[in-house]
Amino acid sequence: MRKIGEWIVIEKGEVIPMTLAMSTLIYQVKHFSEERYRSYLCSGLSCSYCQRKAPKRIRFQVEVMIDGQHLRWEFSEEVFNTISRLKTVDGLLNITVSRYSAGRKTRYQIRQEQLSIPAVNRFTTGKYGHMVRR
Repeated sequence: MRKIGEWIVIEKGEVIPMTLAMSTLIYQVKHFSEERYRSYLCSGLSCSYCQRKAPKRIRFQVEVMIDGQHLRWEFSEEVFNTISRLKTVDGLLNITVSRYSAGRKTRYQIRQEQLSIPAVNRFTTGKYGHMVRR
């Protein structure tokens, strides 16, 4: 796994266990430039890529925890469709991600795992038995 700042890149052949904070999930519409081999955000009506009729794709981003490090991961609609069917515990999703192939033909296998870290309880019992916000 490569890190670029707070972002992760899962390399071909890697198997990475991670916990996703599903409450941080966002999506963005992007255009992929074949000549530059990178994605660009769609800026809406005045987008130069839209005006050239460049195909759009939806990309998803989420905060993940890997080996105690808080990082971010961007993935495709195909991965989103897979993880959205899995059951979360307190907004957390524990998965193992395997990457097959590379480039634009990348495929991932997503396997749900039991949550191995305790879910954070936002409340605790106070000295007199009342609920106290942490």
